[in-house]
Amino acid sequence: MLLLKSITQGLQDYPIQTSAINAAAPCDYPLNVKNLFPYWTTLGPEGEDPGSELTLLDLVKEYYKWLYCNTGSLTPYFGFFELEKLKNANNTTETDLLKLFTKMYIPSLDLDVVSDVLSDIELKTILNSVKNKLYGKKGTEASFKYLISLIFNGITPNDIYITYPKKYLMILNGGSNSQISGTASGYRGILNFSILRDNILWNEYTYIINVGGSGSSIGALTYERVIKPILHPAGLNDLYQERTDIFNSANENFELRLFEIPKIGNYFGYTTQSNGNFTDVCAFSTYGVKQHVFPNWDRVISGKNPTNFGSINIEDMFNLEPIPDGNGDLIFPNDAREQQIC
Repeated sequence: MLLLKSITQGLQDYPIQTSAINAAAPCDYPLNVKNLFPYWTTLGPEGEDPGSELTLLDLVKEYYKWLYCNTGSLTPYFGFFELEKLKNANNTTETDLLKLFTKMYIPSLDLDVVSDVLSDIELKTILNSVKNKLYGKKGTEASFKYLISLIFNGITPNDIYITYPKKYLMILNGGSNSQISGTASGYRGILNFSILRDNILWNEYTYIINVGGSGSSIGALTYERVIKPILHPAGLNDLYQERTDIFNSANENFELRLFEIPKIGNYFGYTTQSNGNFTDVCAFSTYGVKQHVFPNWDRVISGKNPTNFGSINIEDMFNLEPIPDGNGDLIFPNDAREQQIC
């Protein structure tokens, strides 16, 4: 009690009028100070009702009012109890403060770039999603597409094409079966078309990012200053807007197709006037070939509806591709003939 009496006595010099304490508070703060104090500390020096005398509780109440209501000049946007709101970058309009956020959450991004390339709104969006949409997926194609489409207006993830030249490299003893080929716009693994390695583009460690549409105007310098420092995986070589004539989404959406590559001997039994299947499969088996069916099952040849063997263009015989059946399966009618024992 002696300690409380001395504190209370000292409050007499505290520059607050009793009427000011009892008046309505100019603002409410989210803390009930009275509940934090033992009951006896709310009493007077002798344990009586303090009445109009100032107590330690009154001092603490006024202190928290000052913190919450009168610190606007120190923290322009929030009082003391609202400072935690600054964790959300959307709650500030100060570019300097956003730069501090950037230094904390994206230290790889040059702060000068923030002012030169990114608007405050774009930077806020990146900061607020940096954990889930960037760092949680860092180094993946999804993170590149997200960040590029986020920063540069008018670009969608579909405008961003990422590929790997290693898919086109020649691999020793890795050629595909001769019956497997691809369309003119995209092949995979065919030895006669594969590419030899170099130390720049064609290797296992290079990836390419090409941006189409309005994104084609994004310069390499902007990519180097903004995107690469944040997402580039260590140990790899990146190329931006490289050979867009061949590395693009149109070429990537290739269709793998199965062909039959015929031999001249498979059609020894046909004449130019033949208009149906040559029935004797083993007629020329001594030459190591079996006779195949009339090639009007090919997709291209059937579309031209030839009247006889002589009306079929030679170039249409280079590769024979069946028309899918009702279930989407490809049926090669000569497979059964090849399995026949002569």
